[in-house]
Amino acid sequence: MPHPAPRPASGAEPAARRRSTAARLFDAAITEFARHGYQGATVRAICQRAGANTAAVNYHFGGKEQLYAQVLEHIFRAPRETRAALRPDLAAAPAAERLREFILNFFHEVYGCVDDRNQCGDLASIFIMEMAHPSPALARIIDTYILPDSRRLTDIVAELLGPGAAPDLVRYASGAVVAQVLHFCNIGPIIARLAPESLPVPGRLEALADLAFRFSLGGLESLARQHPNHQP
Repeated sequence: MPHPAPRPASGAEPAARRRSTAARLFDAAITEFARHGYQGATVRAICQRAGANTAAVNYHFGGKEQLYAQVLEHIFRAPRETRAALRPDLAAAPAAERLREFILNFFHEVYGCVDDRNQCGDLASIFIMEMAHPSPALARIIDTYILPDSRRLTDIVAELLGPGAAPDLVRYASGAVVAQVLHFCNIGPIIARLAPESLPVPGRLEALADLAFRFSLGGLESLARQHPNHQP
């Protein structure tokens, strides 16, 4: 195993070298966490894959837990950085238009991977394992990324359902919108087996987003015509 230069007391190590080591560790961590989960991945394996000393994770990230937290945040933060390129937030637009934009953004964030295409599957695996076995890092992810989007979606859905819609109905209807987007992420291998002729999701984002929007809007409009306190 290569032996990295010793840590300088003054922090004078060249920045390029620090970034290079940290980047290798970060990429190696994505691979290890995707294959073994947070619990199964080890610092030793991450460092071996990155070609770094076993102390490097603690030096650059403060330990395995902090490294995992940064990987998890990257999964949620990186797509948000491209959201503005699609269209600004439509706070004053009609609810249906805001729903269309929400779903389109969501599809791009989940499937329009801004990373190395080879990492997209690994990032999806980490996300799915995090949902199955939540880590302490999830609380910050929820507060920082998920909660604001959840509130925005429930506001849109409540407006489309009309005054007096039962809170449970708003919540479950919002979940149905989200489920249409995550459907391809959660059971991708099954879809590929059942419909091998289908194009990969990243190649048909616009069409899938439009279908999910029309399906969601039609369902919400149908529910709105029923009694507003209808329970799911």
